[in-house]
Amino acid sequence: MKLKSVMTGLALTVAAASAQSAVITIYDTNVDAEATSFIDSLQTSTLEDFNGLANSPVTTGSQQEKWMASATSFDTAVGTFSLVTAGKDHSGDDRPDELKIESSRTGEYGRESLASDANDLWLDSNDAREVVWDIDLGGEMFNALGFYLADPNDQGGRLELTYADGTTSSYTLPGARSSGSLFYTTIVSDILIADATLTFGKDPHADGWGIDDVVVGTVPEPGTLALMGLGLAGLGFARRRKA
Repeated sequence: MKLKSVMTGLALTVAAASAQSAVITIYDTNVDAEATSFIDSLQTSTLEDFNGLANSPVTTGSQQEKWMASATSFDTAVGTFSLVTAGKDHSGDDRPDELKIESSRTGEYGRESLASDANDLWLDSNDAREVVWDIDLGGEMFNALGFYLADPNDQGGRLELTYADGTTSSYTLPGARSSGSLFYTTIVSDILIADATLTFGKDPHADGWGIDDVVVGTVPEPGTLALMGLGLAGLGFARRRKA
């Protein structure tokens, strides 16, 4: 478990107008409290914490030269994360055209805020321009997603949810924050869906981000849950739950 100090704040919410709409909420304060509240609200859930994906550890060299695993895509319990467009090849970067699994020993530039200890891993975009998550629970329906994001918007970024029928819901991340900023994101659909894709993109000057503790499941009344989320503020400390 990880204990973090959190501050009072309000959620930032957008509801997209489409045949299948979703409420996308990104909390940049009270993140652990919001995560706990969201997870406790789920009727069913599948968790991916990325801790079982360390298949080729390299733990020496610079931050760009170390990783716990490296690949163009990773198949997980909640679907497949794939690098679509690589980012700029910075001096010293190793394997810039692959995603990486990182730990607090190997992680890049502030994203260690995702890790409780050296054995707590996360998926890192490795400065990719575009990463697509094909959400798949093996045929099970879902209407709710939640995950931690670290450092996604110190220079910009966006999330876009695409349903099977082609309708979309999108969100531009809030203004610039310091490197290593931690967020908790929830996405709640107004109907059950079988599969969807979530695209993580960025503007031409943005850098990378990390994602951890991804949960996909169902909530009984998603509209009510989203409205309740706006009132969850002022909780002094919260404890992050590790499965």
